[in-house]
Amino acid sequence: MRPPAGRPPGLRLAAHALLVCTAFVACAGPAPEAPASPDGATKAPEPRPPAAERPSPATLLARLADEALERGDLDQAEQRFRRIVEADPGSFRGRAGLGRVALARGDRAVAREHFDAVLAADPENADALFGRAEVERLDGNREAALAHLRRALARGSARPEVHARLAELTGPAPRGASLSSAETLRLAEAHPYDPWALVGAAEVLERTGQREAARGVLEKALWIGDRDPVSALVAVRRLARLDGAWAGIRLVPVHVYADESIRAHVGWRFRLRSLLAGVSGALSDILDTWFVPVSIGAFRSEGASDDLDAIDAAFRRVAETNRQPGIRAAFTDRRPPQRARERKMGLATFLGRDLTVRLEPGSVDIRVFAHELLHLYGAMHVVDEVDSLMNPMGESLQLDRASYRIVRAMRGRSFQGGGPPRDVLPRIDLAQAIAAYKAALTLNLTYRRLGLEEALASRRVSRYRAANEAREAVLLDTHLADVLAVVSMLLQADARHVEALMLLEAAVKLYRPDTRRQRETAEDAERLRRWLVRTYGVD
Repeated sequence: MRPPAGRPPGLRLAAHALLVCTAFVACAGPAPEAPASPDGATKAPEPRPPAAERPSPATLLARLADEALERGDLDQAEQRFRRIVEADPGSFRGRAGLGRVALARGDRAVAREHFDAVLAADPENADALFGRAEVERLDGNREAALAHLRRALARGSARPEVHARLAELTGPAPRGASLSSAETLRLAEAHPYDPWALVGAAEVLERTGQREAARGVLEKALWIGDRDPVSALVAVRRLARLDGAWAGIRLVPVHVYADESIRAHVGWRFRLRSLLAGVSGALSDILDTWFVPVSIGAFRSEGASDDLDAIDAAFRRVAETNRQPGIRAAFTDRRPPQRARERKMGLATFLGRDLTVRLEPGSVDIRVFAHELLHLYGAMHVVDEVDSLMNPMGESLQLDRASYRIVRAMRGRSFQGGGPPRDVLPRIDLAQAIAAYKAALTLNLTYRRLGLEEALASRRVSRYRAANEAREAVLLDTHLADVLAVVSMLLQADARHVEALMLLEAAVKLYRPDTRRQRETAEDAERLRRWLVRTYGVD
């Protein structure tokens, strides 16, 4: 059968779903003309940063040397670091790299020579300071190792491995008899990664009028809350008393899971703690929430493919045994499959509590994490034309107005593990949430209609090109199906059952055929249809 005139082939299903969604949002009024900031002021799209310059040969060689060292190919790593030094005898990175190779081989004397040569020219070089600390630690010289690590930290280094070694060398503070104020402060200074000692020091600082210093110490206790969750809870209460801004902050517990690619690096726990702190700060004005690590555990992705769905499945097999309240977040450093059509970097259960994020090796970049985290608060993807954190293909860290409205409406949700009926519905303003989704779907469909019109207008150039562009313009993916199912749930709670049924039926058409989600949604739609027939005689 030929498609109706004016419509490219293969679009009937997507177009039908587009019409269903349009019927739902029709009463929402005209769509916004352009994305706007949360305060309502229309903003021009943020300028994108210029494309990164091509790395120099020395930089590329250093990266290859680092990768060889990480996978244990010491001969290859040494060869590459030597080539860097031969090309530039003053290269700190090359000399420090040779020191790291020597250290990996157990040759501490040679490692010391390389690190000392770097420090002679650059006394505050972070690579050499950490390497020198490692030599002293392995030689049993604890105080010398601590001195080098503290120098690295004083220089402003936020390197996770520095924090990890300091935490290891200082250890937990001894619990015992009550201490004087001076002794309490000295205890926290000697054991700076013990939340219990930090909370005690903060109490002394607050009592002596040093409120700003007390707040900083308590925030550090929160950053490492998984090391002592009870003390972290005390820190939260005292922060709320010290600072009115903290009084309105929601605390969400996070159970962190790392696969072997993350755990292969010294300081991996501090890396993930810093990631949580970073995303908490970045989203604080949107969510009024702080994400606190309460446990950091492991899962194995070995044996799974590099596909993120396979890694996510490996994580969920472990996470399902954790019944404690909170978000369950998994992280991997494994790279995407080289021949994959899409570089999938994150997965999240829409309005659920599980997410999996693929990090760039060694980085604490928060964008992908923040994007997936907002899916737990009901934020939906936006089309490519919108410059937003919710644009999977974009680079912006700003949230578009429609997504902002959704997240603000849903931010009061909990993560008890009861699913949307228990974790979301009793904790949100239903009318506000429905209005926010209506506005977002209206804007989304407006962009899609514009794209479809442009594609159809280009038929005079190439009908094949027009067909491809039109498919992209009206394609409504399984993510949007999840959104429609959630909005249907909200409408049912608001006793708007006919509209709810329309969206469920649209969602069924948008899920991939013969999948669990499609079958479950179809069953939900059929139950609702039968209820409407029994109750109102509506069919």
